[in-house]
Amino acid sequence: MKREIAALVLLCAVFVSPPLFAEAHGVFSGTNREAKRHRDMPAILMYHDVMDIQPETDAMRQVIAIRPEHLEEQFRYLEDNGFKTLFVSEFAGLIGSEMPKKSVVITFDDGLTDVYEVVLPLIKKYNIKITVYANPGFNGTNGRMSYAQIKKLHDSGLVEIGAHTMKHANLMLADDDEARAEIRYSKGVLQEIIEAPVTSFAYPFGKFGYREEKLVADEGFRIALAADHSHGKNYRNLLSLPRTNIGEKTSLKEFIRILRGL
Repeated sequence: MKREIAALVLLCAVFVSPPLFAEAHGVFSGTNREAKRHRDMPAILMYHDVMDIQPETDAMRQVIAIRPEHLEEQFRYLEDNGFKTLFVSEFAGLIGSEMPKKSVVITFDDGLTDVYEVVLPLIKKYNIKITVYANPGFNGTNGRMSYAQIKKLHDSGLVEIGAHTMKHANLMLADDDEARAEIRYSKGVLQEIIEAPVTSFAYPFGKFGYREEKLVADEGFRIALAADHSHGKNYRNLLSLPRTNIGEKTSLKEFIRILRGL
């Protein structure tokens, strides 16, 4: 008799309170809600060098650099399949509201001359928006763009400029004053160059913690990007937005999978 009563109670619990039953099986769990929300968010792609990589090129270049023809293949896919590209500031402004269908955020770190010489003609050809994180302390040296080139990128209307410290400093190895100066002056110099606000920041090497987030916020940045998902896929904290690295080893099939959030 007791077993029959227990079975009846369990049956009632399942049919009268389905959310409780589903919660126990993860259907309405926070994990699943987060997973769905992440799939609904546009991918934030991270690029660096665009160069003619040979098979013997060092392993790191194979990961962070990409051949021009492969980059164009990816851009062509975006155009052919109706993807909408967003600046980082546009993306951040839409968090919490409905994102455009089939959208993506494209970023380039370090402000390398490749962006001006190779990427700029491609984004004009395919009408693609990108956000470029520059190190103004180099000004035409060490493979970085000159001030004039950064200004021309901005003036194209297809490029948003963000800060990446003055000289690609690892902020976690710097003391408070050094880290603050790298962040503050990169913002100030870039704003003078493009004659417009610079609102987003990318952490060099992806190295940051609570102190670095606070320093970035204190200098007036409202958005900051990580280099990967090592800090989690948290889109609620605008000071540690996750990105996905794209390089020569990223096949078109993998690129499409990333775009779909799979």
